[in-house]
Amino acid sequence: MNLFVFSHRPEASIFLQEHAYRTAPIMTERFYLADDRALLITGEHPIEIAARVSRALAFLGDNCSQVYHFGLALILEKFFVSNQPIAEIRICYGADGKNLWQKSFSLGTANGTDLISSSQRIRSLEDFIFFRRLAALADRETYAIAMACDEFGLRLRSAKYLIENSDAIESCRQIKNQAEQIAYELFQYAQNFTQSADAREENLSVPDGFYFTHSMRLKYRELLHILQKKYNLNTDEVLARGGMAEIKKQKLTPKEKGLHLLDALQRLLNPELYEIRRKYEESLAPLRNAGWKIDAAQSLEQGVLILSGKIANRHEQISMAQALLEYQDKSNDV
Repeated sequence: MNLFVFSHRPEASIFLQEHAYRTAPIMTERFYLADDRALLITGEHPIEIAARVSRALAFLGDNCSQVYHFGLALILEKFFVSNQPIAEIRICYGADGKNLWQKSFSLGTANGTDLISSSQRIRSLEDFIFFRRLAALADRETYAIAMACDEFGLRLRSAKYLIENSDAIESCRQIKNQAEQIAYELFQYAQNFTQSADAREENLSVPDGFYFTHSMRLKYRELLHILQKKYNLNTDEVLARGGMAEIKKQKLTPKEKGLHLLDALQRLLNPELYEIRRKYEESLAPLRNAGWKIDAAQSLEQGVLILSGKIANRHEQISMAQALLEYQDKSNDV
């Protein structure tokens, strides 16, 4: 089942007309179900968007395999040129005012356009100058939708109708006057957009003897795509180089084999970085064994490690202190 997400009802109007949707038992004014799809209207406040998408995905559970978002985006880059009124999104960034959020989301469209979601409306020239250094397009909702999808192990795909006018009042007038045309354009675009994604999913078969959860399957697809381009190999050649045949012979469950295969493909992607990360994880083992909780290793480059622990007696105090010393020795080798 696919979930279609919109911020406003007018953008979803043709979608609602063309399919036999029924009101869902939750969020009854916003959430609709059909036999093979669901549709959600989120509103435009980022916190409410993330909460409503999360609630819809929790309701759909394992029945949901893909999330699509269609909406509007403001053109920031004055030299941005598009032959179409709709652009697919490649990477989504997020910002609260002028504070950028650390995480970005890849939306799986290699030749798409980068977008930044701002928690506040972009009104001033200063805002335009600041944000267009980061992305060609802007909206308020895509980042919140992508964040919710990420929590459920689902990748979002997004396509945006482009709004050119930088004046807020003129933009609203343009959207209102063209609401029906915009809805029709989005609906027409969605037909090929969703079919191409479904075709790619169908063409991706899991090797015999292996099992992937949905999130593992997404990672598998991403790694295969990158490795095929990096080494100019087909799927069978990538899997052979990753040692799939040897993994298949091991006495493991299908899911364990799947995890080992993903690990092997990740190692193939960047052997040197993989080895650094492996040694780094080994250096953390004494800390975990001694009872330290590792909240965040923010980056290998910065050498930042945030720990928390509870010491109930002198034995634990000595053990945890020794673990810190052992970590220091091991981390020097990373």
